[in-house]
Amino acid sequence: MVRIVSLRAENFRRLNLQEPVQFPSGLIVIRGRNEAGKSTILEAILFGLYGDFRIPAALRGGRQGLESLVNYRAGRARVEVVFEAGGRRYRVERIIESDREGARQVDAR
Repeated sequence: MVRIVSLRAENFRRLNLQEPVQFPSGLIVIRGRNEAGKSTILEAILFGLYGDFRIPAALRGGRQGLESLVNYRAGRARVEVVFEAGGRRYRVERIIESDREGARQVDAR
């Protein structure tokens, strides 16, 4: 079984979590006002795990590129997901840089 342990997302869309959000074991409910970032949390987790910008774009029902993941006020976004699988803990980090010509993933580990 895979369990998400924590998420850190800096300048990912409008999400700016400087400190990791810890997810406890068990059922987790994410609730909040409209446009509060609930879907963006899920998109950040999916992007962190799979590194495919088309997944968040498909969730939003549009044809958005990698540059849509970087906050328009920043030139760089970072997502870090920590998860457990098979009793082992893993950390995935992805960094995207954006400029006038588009965006590219500059680091993934």
